[in-house]
Amino acid sequence: MKRLLLFLLALLPAWRNTLYGQVGYSVSQYTADNGLPQNSVKGISSDDDGFIWLATEDGLVRFDGHHFEVFNGSNLNIASNRVASIRSSVRSHKLKALGRPERVKVAYARFWPHYSVKIEAGHATADSNYYPNRDQRLRSLGLDINDLNDITYVAGLPDLLYSDSTGNDHHMIMAGGGEGNFFMVTKSKIAYYQDWKKRYQRPSPGRQLWNYFSIRGKLYYRMGHGNCIQISQSKTSHFALAPGIEDPKDGRPTKRQKFYWNGNSEQAFFFSGKNLYMLVQQDNGDLSAKLLVEDFDLLALGVDVIYLDNVSQKVFLGSRVNGLFVLSRTQFTPLVVKGEVGENVFYAQVPYSASSVITPTGIIIGKGPVAGQSYHKSVGAIAKINPFEKRIMVKSRNGTIWTKRYQTLLRIDQKSLRPDEVWTFEKDITALCEGAGNAIWIGVIGEGLYRGETATKKIRPKLIDGQALKEITCLESNRETEILAGTLKGLYRVNTLTETSSLIEGTHGIHIKSIHPSDNGRVWITGLETGLMLLTADGKLTRFPLDRKRYLASSHCVVEDGLGYLWITTNKGLFQVKKNDLLVYAQKYPGKRHSPDHAATRRYTGGLYYHYHAKDEGFNTNEFNGECQPCGVRLASGFISLPSLNGLIWFQPTEIRRHLPDERIILTAVEANGIPVNFSGETIDFAQHVEDVRLYFATAYLGHKDNLNVSYAIVKGSETITPSDWIPFETDELTVNLTGHYSGEYSLFIRKNNGFGLDNYETKHVRLSFPESWYENIWIILAIVAGTVSLVIVLTYTYNRHKLNSIIRKNAELEEVIAVRTGKLSQTLEGLEASRRDMDQQIYLLSRIVGSISHDIQSPLRYISFASKRVPDLAESGQIDEISKVGLMVSNMSDRMGSMLEQLISFARAQLYGKKMTIETVNIHQLIQEKYELFQETVLTNASRFYNEIPKNKHVDANYQLLSIIIHNLLDNATKYTFQGEIRVYLNNSQPDTKEIIIANTAANLPEQILELLTLEDKDVAMEKFSNSSQLKGLGLLIVKEVATLANIAVWVSQTDYIRFHLLLPRPGTLVKNQTETE
Repeated sequence: MKRLLLFLLALLPAWRNTLYGQVGYSVSQYTADNGLPQNSVKGISSDDDGFIWLATEDGLVRFDGHHFEVFNGSNLNIASNRVASIRSSVRSHKLKALGRPERVKVAYARFWPHYSVKIEAGHATADSNYYPNRDQRLRSLGLDINDLNDITYVAGLPDLLYSDSTGNDHHMIMAGGGEGNFFMVTKSKIAYYQDWKKRYQRPSPGRQLWNYFSIRGKLYYRMGHGNCIQISQSKTSHFALAPGIEDPKDGRPTKRQKFYWNGNSEQAFFFSGKNLYMLVQQDNGDLSAKLLVEDFDLLALGVDVIYLDNVSQKVFLGSRVNGLFVLSRTQFTPLVVKGEVGENVFYAQVPYSASSVITPTGIIIGKGPVAGQSYHKSVGAIAKINPFEKRIMVKSRNGTIWTKRYQTLLRIDQKSLRPDEVWTFEKDITALCEGAGNAIWIGVIGEGLYRGETATKKIRPKLIDGQALKEITCLESNRETEILAGTLKGLYRVNTLTETSSLIEGTHGIHIKSIHPSDNGRVWITGLETGLMLLTADGKLTRFPLDRKRYLASSHCVVEDGLGYLWITTNKGLFQVKKNDLLVYAQKYPGKRHSPDHAATRRYTGGLYYHYHAKDEGFNTNEFNGECQPCGVRLASGFISLPSLNGLIWFQPTEIRRHLPDERIILTAVEANGIPVNFSGETIDFAQHVEDVRLYFATAYLGHKDNLNVSYAIVKGSETITPSDWIPFETDELTVNLTGHYSGEYSLFIRKNNGFGLDNYETKHVRLSFPESWYENIWIILAIVAGTVSLVIVLTYTYNRHKLNSIIRKNAELEEVIAVRTGKLSQTLEGLEASRRDMDQQIYLLSRIVGSISHDIQSPLRYISFASKRVPDLAESGQIDEISKVGLMVSNMSDRMGSMLEQLISFARAQLYGKKMTIETVNIHQLIQEKYELFQETVLTNASRFYNEIPKNKHVDANYQLLSIIIHNLLDNATKYTFQGEIRVYLNNSQPDTKEIIIANTAANLPEQILELLTLEDKDVAMEKFSNSSQLKGLGLLIVKEVATLANIAVWVSQTDYIRFHLLLPRPGTLVKNQTETE
């Protein structure tokens, strides 16, 4: 928005140097082309929030430092756009305490002819009661006037509405403090009113009413020729302004003079020649003149009103034809030399004296004894041997200067300023530093770090590290035995005693640009794209977040000013940051590493405030230079010198003013679907559903807009805000745009960084209330639910009544049919019941047999699997005989299993077709031996012993298949659970008429639960308990119990040192009988 007065250069050629050369200020102009509604500025005031208010012919204008907001007939309830004047009404003691007495708490703008607009808290609103109330109070004072129109209300000088010929005989001059404090001045007398009461009256010291003005409650009269009168209740006192202001040196009056008085800010100025002076009130009430702006022709610009903002030190000049001029005081001085453009491109420098520096090309430049003057000269001996290399220079503790010319190291005598020693390397020198003792450390690209001893005349550099340090960018001595070496890929510690180096954790891959050792073992570091970093004495590295625009990503170097601030140069300007803020941040976020992602970095700066200084404060360019050593220096005189693309930038830290963005945030306007919404206070109610809401905020800041860091967050109801909720404003337009569906209560927070101090925020809270949709209202939802439920109940009742009647009718008909069919159904059911009993018996029998089949083949198959897995190992070891044995064994076992399955299947098929079980003579010894062969490998694997003690010729009468199933399952259990023990099968011959087979094995006793289940006679109960038992591991015992029942074989268990299963076989003919009875 800023526009320099280029058109004046064409109109007024003599001003070419004046515009850009006025001492200490840069100039910006605003007209109708870049923000103002019109080019006539007739009044300037400021409110307690720091906004600048301008009176123009096309409205009242609010200026926040970067944007203009116009108030006129289009947005105020008035029928005029023309503003005649701005007049203060209420002043605040708080503003005076803050050092801002020129600001006004409440003021009124007069729109032509008699509309009043109240200015308060950043807002402008029409107030139709102001003039009637004021006039009523004036009439009550008993003034000796016929009409209030005979009073001229003087708000400033010159007065653009009246003149000597058109003014009235009564001038009302504000006396500060409040609406009822004023002087009523005529040509003969002066009356002072306080709180609308006359306090005193005295004769007028002069008859020129336009020569009266007031500052902070005191009335003055200008006599001319630099003389003034201070008027009080009891006396008048004459005093003279500083000599040489009103009259030129030859003593003759000049017409190039003008007096300015701003009644709103209670500031008076005097312009003489081309200089502007401010009249400063002393403790005794007299005024002294202080030079404010030098060599700037206000008369040529048509300036009629002046305002000085004490906080920003900006001077606002209102012109009747040229709009608004803003003069910004410069705080930095560029020192340049005469010659080609390239000669003012500076890099490395070292102090030469308390107020000068010397560069690697032999230029000595500094401040002269006269304020504002600088000087420079060239050292021919240095310039001759090194006319171009500017990047490296070191001044030793003894005053010796070291620099380089590409591959050549130069030592320059401090007295003669002539090179007295050179040393040439094979490749370019990239860094130098002085170490402890007499060591000079040299970084050579592609080779590494060299150490040179300077105690003797000839230096003898020695390469100490040629691997990790081949890409050195900078060097600094940190401790007596340590050198810090920055490289393109990280920061290294170099132990000067052991001559070894180690990478500092967290710096891998970082292009180190500068190293600045500080107090307490701390080191400030800058890196390409990473910005500022801190290395503490205990080795912890903290990376600080970048600024909102990422200018700090190109940080060059760090300079401490001794006042608690760090100054950081970049390609886009100069940053100032409070050192303590960085240390607190490093403690709060130790080892913090922010993502290099642009969007993520912008979202959160950790509460740090970086104060940005730009070209309008005095630089010739915003681009500073880096990749040099040293980059910036602090001189004994306190001056700091920084290299740039156009001169060395000098400043005195003690004289730098920090204009911080600490003003209040205000809500200026609200729109819903493009329509303005009236609001009052901090709560906004939206009467209807909206899809597009815009809230406009503003804050006054007359400094650089990049120092405004504002973000917003919106949360539902009273939800807690998280750091990720904050969304930064991407531009200096503080507009929140909410689109989509919102309903219910929301909280909108606007947060602005107020300046130095970690987490120093100004936060504004606005409550937004949106109407809920009908389907979101709980009472409507409950009503709909209740109505729906009632309707469902009524419909259900009606339907059920109809169906019930129908059912009753049909029920009678069905009863008759049912009675007839019931007899037939009973007969059918009796037949089905008999069939069911037969079917249950067969299914029960077959289910047990199928279970037995599944169980009986499991153990042989496990053995076959085990034996088969041995074949590859046996084959590999060449044991062909063993493979044959295994094959034969697997073959035999498979045959037996096949035979068994065939027999069981035949038995099951016979049972399905209703065949009777047959009793046959079974060689029990042979049956036991066949079963043992199935489990022989398991017995041997478990290191157990098997004894078949039944005589070989012993026979029993039984069903072979069922007895085989029982013995198979019992031997399976015995072999599985016997380890290094015995398994015995023998007959109990104690009772001659019965045949009892005992299968015994040494193993842990069976649980009581298993024993109980084996003794149950009810097969259904036994089945249920077996199924629910956690002790039951398989179906073997269950099959034994069920099959034994079918075979009429009694089974029980005894436990001593053996677990004994007793099989009591029936006498001949019993099994057939029982089977027949069962059938």
